[in-house]
Amino acid sequence: PRGEPTLPLLVIGLASPIEVILDSGFSGALCLSQRHVDALRLQEVGVEWYELGDGTLVKRPVYLTAVVWLAAPMTVRTIATVSADSMIGARMLAGCVVTLDYAGGTLRVVPRSPPSVTDNL
Repeated sequence: PRGEPTLPLLVIGLASPIEVILDSGFSGALCLSQRHVDALRLQEVGVEWYELGDGTLVKRPVYLTAVVWLAAPMTVRTIATVSADSMIGARMLAGCVVTLDYAGGTLRVVPRSPPSVTDNL
């Protein structure tokens, strides 16, 4: 491991969960390596523009991918990358509490429970 915060993601159609990097700077849901997109035989459903970390704008095909995220099956918008790494972005983290202990090497993502009456006091 190179120090990026990672967690397993079950992608329906792949033999086992894959390790994905948590990239809170990526506003989309899922970015899969091209090898996974090819293995899944995903069909393109559109095209979107994305801004990379260096400010470059790129136009990427969009796919729909079935995953199990936090024990819930769902279909998410996905782009492909030529990188070997796959990533989840901010859209997957909506409604979640993320705890990252970088020194301890742990990452925890849990759904936020509904607010209680005392949360607004």
